[in-house]
Amino acid sequence: MPLREPDPPQASVTAVNEAIRSMGAQRAFSADALLEAKPEEVEVGRRHEVFVLGLDDLLDERKLEDARPCGWRYVVSVGGLPIALAETVTQDDGGHAFAHLNYGPFVAGTVEALSVANREAGEKQADVRVLYVPALYVQALWLHTDGDDEDTLVPIAPAPPGIEVDRAHPGSVLLDELRARARAVPVMDEGDTRGG
Repeated sequence: MPLREPDPPQASVTAVNEAIRSMGAQRAFSADALLEAKPEEVEVGRRHEVFVLGLDDLLDERKLEDARPCGWRYVVSVGGLPIALAETVTQDDGGHAFAHLNYGPFVAGTVEALSVANREAGEKQADVRVLYVPALYVQALWLHTDGDDEDTLVPIAPAPPGIEVDRAHPGSVLLDELRARARAVPVMDEGDTRGG
């Protein structure tokens, strides 16, 4: 499926570019490749809208189309080499704010998931999104198709044991697995102080 990366709102693009420029000027990057790069060598490239499904959403049998948009993610590269993921969040007033820069394993995981998604390419078109399920520590590329075709999820490494990364899953199948995991999470009442 030819992958499409929809254009983010200009406010999100501005927020991430200003943050990257400011961090570069202050030498506030945690990655040597970004610290050593000239400003013109830093590319804020591939972008994906981020959607979230909470634990309650899974327990309530909500579907992928019920996931809530919450921001945008960008791949930050130097000389074509992905170094970090930059994220913006959508604010209550509809504006966009820079959230953070991630240098961890999700950078390589996202690049690999994109490679898997491209290998799955067929005749269908799909918008590339990111699905985030924070309660289960799961992130996946979400290939959202037009029409009647089922959406596809490609889990991003690292993922919890038993969630197979580097493979495309029918959206309904992976969502069923996530629902089963959600049901296994212990319920805490208001008086439970184990969580802090």
